[in-house]
Amino acid sequence: MNLLHCAFINTDKRFLFVLICLFALLLTYLSQAFFITEELFYNSLGEQVAIERFEKLWAESQK
Repeated sequence: MNLLHCAFINTDKRFLFVLICLFALLLTYLSQAFFITEELFYNSLGEQVAIERFEKLWAESQK
């Protein structure tokens, strides 16, 4: 545990910050490209929103 703590202290904090930001961007891209599909979007809002409103929301989310 002490070795891990020393390794963290000796690393460049800017590098870790950039690495975390890039990881967050990758997760955002993957969720937009693969996880949130029109079918999932429709199923989550299907009972609450009319079809026309849903199509408008989907079109706006794709911009």
